[in-house]
Amino acid sequence: MLLRRGDSAESPILISSTLKLPGMMFWGLLSLLLFAVASGTPIGDQDEDIQVQENFEPERMYGKWYDVAVATTCKWMKNYKEKFSMGTLVLGPGPSTDQISTISTRLRQGDCKRVSGEYQKTDTPGKYTYYNPKWDVSIKSYVLRTNYEEYAVILMKKTSNFGPTTTLKLYGRSPELREELTEAFQQLALEMGIPADSIFILANKGECVPQETANAPERTRRAVLPPEEGSAAGPLPTYVGNKEDACRLNRDPGPCSGMLSRFFYNTSSMACETFLYGGCLGNGNNFYSEKECLQACRTEAACRLPIAQGPCQKPVIRWAFDAAQGKCIRFSYGGCKGNGNKFYSEKECKEYCGAPLQAGMAYCCAGDQAGAACASHPA
Repeated sequence: MLLRRGDSAESPILISSTLKLPGMMFWGLLSLLLFAVASGTPIGDQDEDIQVQENFEPERMYGKWYDVAVATTCKWMKNYKEKFSMGTLVLGPGPSTDQISTISTRLRQGDCKRVSGEYQKTDTPGKYTYYNPKWDVSIKSYVLRTNYEEYAVILMKKTSNFGPTTTLKLYGRSPELREELTEAFQQLALEMGIPADSIFILANKGECVPQETANAPERTRRAVLPPEEGSAAGPLPTYVGNKEDACRLNRDPGPCSGMLSRFFYNTSSMACETFLYGGCLGNGNNFYSEKECLQACRTEAACRLPIAQGPCQKPVIRWAFDAAQGKCIRFSYGGCKGNGNKFYSEKECKEYCGAPLQAGMAYCCAGDQAGAACASHPA
């Protein structure tokens, strides 16, 4: 089966493994150098063997690119490839001379999203790095081949708590590329060890235009305000500030001398933890129960945390999102500590972490600031 654009733009087009190309020489022996990388050898051991574009000129990469084709070891992307569509990536000078800026525009869950970020230059022209400390995600990006005016082939190696993924992407200055380029890309991916059913053309559904809105939180938190707290001086007013902002506040026992057990949301551990509340004043990061705290402050980021039983030995059944399986599962919670990936019902877990499509996106794309290793999807 030859690679070609299909009549329908509703799904990506699978690339056959049976294709033989007489014109593969223009990408030469590149695949031989990449084979060990794709087959699981740590990138630190193979970094010097990955050859980027010879005499690379970074400024010539600036401007708009369309992500035309993807080859990836991410099993979730393979399983949901029919949900992916073409997006754009705009490259330009960064805020400092050792950075480049990236602006990714793509459909995510039916909405047009624009995300900006910066990648760090290295001593090797054509190699860039990105690190997201919040998710502990590292990306090494290599411009393998480009003629600047038509196409670019970029390799991305991502390392996160969910394990490593390898993604090869074909970009074009226009949404349509010559067939020999897409065929050569397919052959390169196959020789890197990426299966044929994980190599696909992205459906061109036209460019989306994002609404210019302020940065929104990842999820609207449930508004659970604590009741009024009493003191010897009479009732104090309920905290009336923004609960979303309150979840970011440090724990505050207040000036009174009581010793009431309360919960506060710890943004570092993304868990609700106990503290002793004096009984008056303090702030809004103050909850009667762990459940109330989690339901008020937890975001979708909790779905990316590992499942933690905690150190205590008072087991109860809870639900958590298992990134490897891409679904919510039951687990035995010890009764204390743990983290925010802990839900009181399967329904609640699915509300936060979504169906396998959205949850798998977190697995493959966690911390991917510019969407570099992930394609667009309209679901």
